[in-house]
Amino acid sequence: MSHFEQWFEACETPTVCELTGQGRGAICVLGIIGDAAVETLQGMFVPFNGKALAELPRQKPVYGRWGAEDVIVCIHAENEWELHCHGGVFAKQKILSDLQEKGFVFRDMPPSEQLTKSSAAARHELANASTRKSAAVLNWQVEGALERAWAELERDLADEKLTMARERIDGLLQWAELGLHLTRPWKIAIAGAANAGKSSLINRIVGYSRSIVFAQPGTTRDLVTVETAIDGWPVELIDTAGLRASDDQIEKEGMALAEQAIHQADLLIEVIDGSAPLPGLLKVPKLQHLVAVNKCDLVGLPTDLKGVRISALRGDGIEELLEQVSRMLVTNMPPSGTAVPFLQCQVDELRRIRREITVA
Repeated sequence: MSHFEQWFEACETPTVCELTGQGRGAICVLGIIGDAAVETLQGMFVPFNGKALAELPRQKPVYGRWGAEDVIVCIHAENEWELHCHGGVFAKQKILSDLQEKGFVFRDMPPSEQLTKSSAAARHELANASTRKSAAVLNWQVEGALERAWAELERDLADEKLTMARERIDGLLQWAELGLHLTRPWKIAIAGAANAGKSSLINRIVGYSRSIVFAQPGTTRDLVTVETAIDGWPVELIDTAGLRASDDQIEKEGMALAEQAIHQADLLIEVIDGSAPLPGLLKVPKLQHLVAVNKCDLVGLPTDLKGVRISALRGDGIEELLEQVSRMLVTNMPPSGTAVPFLQCQVDELRRIRREITVA
């Protein structure tokens, strides 16, 4: 009996759960279990073949509709159904909501007994990878790279080869920052004085008008975020309110949010207006800091301004800026097949063992 079948047998109430990973996907598969499954689904699932639900064949896919959604149903037993729908949020939520209104309880599928193993956990995380590079690194772990490294570390510790164990841990931890961002994007705050071109820069990077651009300073009041990829790595760009003296309470609140976003970011791109008097640079301790001198398309800009010279309007210097961002976020790409810890619990455990070895 499979893990899922054992779990289904243990369900005492009509239950629905998501059998596919809860990350991005083209298809969502829902498991439906309950003695009243046929009666409940009657009227909600309409087969295209025109048959009544009780007449549908077992163990064969049946095409039909659930409201406005095209779905496929597979009946394993009288009280055990599988429903395949579009993987988008709205389709899934509509079906779940309909079932819950009929008395079905939504339960998370308990993790497999093997999920504690890194290869199984990596397979689970792979569903949330949004770029090819992230997926490639996670796939190395699916294929057992991290499990093999753990096994070698355990042998070193068992044989009391502490120096070798420490070196092995250091080798794994050098990739920890990368591993923790494979499914959680790096946060890049775009900050600077009002009207320096922050919103224009974000729009230029993502290729469409995500942030409102207007000549009047102070247009951006709230944080505007957008996820994209830079050199194949997932990032979240955060457009912040312009920093300037203001008596406007709403603008002050926006600037407070901006300062909070800056301190929580992994990288700050400070945009300065190359055509305006040079402001003092932001003081941001313990944060990677990159300066973009905007409006380089204008003539007569000072030549001593330090930073990457760009034009958010024309696109000049954007490629160089993104190359520097990529190098600051990911200094080195791990070689193919490298063991990379990708969960916080893995990193924490490696650091704990490292501390104990150092004390010993």
